[in-house]
Amino acid sequence: MRRDMGKQLMTVITAEGFIYMFDLNDEDFVVSPLIVQPSLPNAKTMLFIDVDDDERPELVVGYSDRCVRLYKWEPGQPSEMTGRFVPVVRWELEGQVGTIAWQRLADQSIQLLASQAGGVIISLQWDESMQNGVVEGKVEHVLQTHLRNNEAIRPTTEILGLAAGCYAVATFNGQLQLIADGQELWSCHFEQQLFGLAQLDVKGAGRGFLLVASWTGDTFVVDPRPTCNKSHHVARFRFDESVAAFTAGMFGIGGQNVPCIIYVTFTERILLFPNVRLARMTNIGIQDLTREDLTLAEGLCKLQENSKTSRRQCVRELLYGFRTF
Repeated sequence: MRRDMGKQLMTVITAEGFIYMFDLNDEDFVVSPLIVQPSLPNAKTMLFIDVDDDERPELVVGYSDRCVRLYKWEPGQPSEMTGRFVPVVRWELEGQVGTIAWQRLADQSIQLLASQAGGVIISLQWDESMQNGVVEGKVEHVLQTHLRNNEAIRPTTEILGLAAGCYAVATFNGQLQLIADGQELWSCHFEQQLFGLAQLDVKGAGRGFLLVASWTGDTFVVDPRPTCNKSHHVARFRFDESVAAFTAGMFGIGGQNVPCIIYVTFTERILLFPNVRLARMTNIGIQDLTREDLTLAEGLCKLQENSKTSRRQCVRELLYGFRTF
């Protein structure tokens, strides 16, 4: 999305290399692109980020030919909503690009990162003197990936920039890590093939939680802050279908932005779960619950008094919230 043109625009890039920009504020049911620009083919991932703090987000595109390119927006006539993306710099990498992300460093500068198979993280360094040049990516970090015995191919890797100079890394063979300043802060392993790394505040706590999905439908919510014994609170949600794609974020529903998770299935369905909230990420006993909820305690006491039919109704009310007591 771009907001520096006076409007909130959605930008789409195709595998053939065409860049489309749409104004989603139009009232028409069918939205036509404001701008169509041909560019280079084989794009696989993209990111908008203001890398030089000029209040104009740059377009960063990762390609399947093992390179990443940065484009600057060159505006046309202000009254006509015209312009084009101009290539500025190209980074050449040794392996295939997985995803691209960014993090803000201690000096408030922006660092671009790209992931590669096998848990390799590449730093994409850039400044104004590199315009129209070719730059070799610098290895930022290499994860100690735990390959299974039957894995001959390095697992694909995804990266997600977080706050405070940290970034999370998920590999397809089930490893999730948090990295800061090139050092591993923590690591956990799942017996699942992970992808779709995202961040979402699922507790309304004002901070992000890591979400990652698997092909089998298992979705994991991980608190990035370790506990006192250096373990991690993890919640698992079981989605009942195989998953082809997954994402999470704040999406506009009913006139307001709410936390959502979205699945794309192999049966050509897109399912959106709105208002995703977790009351807690740890197990809690019934005694602790009754101390917090006096209505629940009252309902449990009535279970001892009522008939079998009434007890069944009382259990239903306690489980699903339709309480009449």
